[in-house]
Amino acid sequence: MRDILIYFFVALGLSMDAFSLAIVYGVSKITFMKMLLLSLCVGVFHFFMPILGGSVGVLFQKQLIFSANIIVSVVFFIIAISMIRSLNEDEEVILLSKFYHFLFFAFTVSLDSLSVGIAYGILKEEMLLAALIFSIISFIFTFLGVLIGNYFGKKFGKCSKVIGALILFFLGLKYLILS
Repeated sequence: MRDILIYFFVALGLSMDAFSLAIVYGVSKITFMKMLLLSLCVGVFHFFMPILGGSVGVLFQKQLIFSANIIVSVVFFIIAISMIRSLNEDEEVILLSKFYHFLFFAFTVSLDSLSVGIAYGILKEEMLLAALIFSIISFIFTFLGVLIGNYFGKKFGKCSKVIGALILFFLGLKYLILS
């Protein structure tokens, strides 16, 4: 049960990029079918990227000379810092007119879950369960982001990134303390 809760909080942190960018798409008033397709693409990528990363992490694990928890901490810190640094950047939004636009969006917001997958592979975590939770949470948050964007506009995008960064930062501290 403890692992599920940790996976849930990691999923929340990882979903904030998709959430904040989905708000921007919601502001542009995309159709319900595009909302659903965008959310499904993000959910699918958030399932497969950590599994792919986990496979790489298992290979790295055999080469480690120090605690795997330190690697996980560093990965979470790097992702949190990059989320905070991106707050001042204007995010370029691609119009969702072609299917590959949906795939590109899903790929870019799922790269963080690839990194977490590598870290979890090193730790020998339950990758299938983690990936499933990442997938479900990212689907929900992408869909909610588009809906919120339809109603409230751009003001929640940056706030969600700060929350996601804080979650990952504190999880990074947790793993660092455990090492």
